[in-house]
Amino acid sequence: MCPGSRAISASTFSMSDIEARAASTTLLIAVDEADGSVVGAVSLVPGGSPYRQVGREGELEVRLLAVDSKTRGQGTGELLMRALIQRAQAQPIVLSTQPTMEAAQRLYLRLGFRRVPE
Repeated sequence: MCPGSRAISASTFSMSDIEARAASTTLLIAVDEADGSVVGAVSLVPGGSPYRQVGREGELEVRLLAVDSKTRGQGTGELLMRALIQRAQAQPIVLSTQPTMEAAQRLYLRLGFRRVPE
């Protein structure tokens, strides 16, 4: 796990501006090999991006982890997060999540993120 990584509970995101996000973040997409459909995505947001919400100087931020409801529970979210962590190359990573996103929170804890007070 990346040193200094932490999880912060916070706010919502919108998928309506995915193209703009792709232009100013690193966007990782999971594709179903059988039919070519997109089954998940996550973005890694650098400093200075307009999509950054909780990251501080020197931290990368996870935004927009989304997995198609038909494929949840099959490891897509974990695969995307592991690829994102590898891309971060040991830079600290932060993220925010809704209190109701319990499965995502379990994934983040399993991957080594830790909760910090708001």
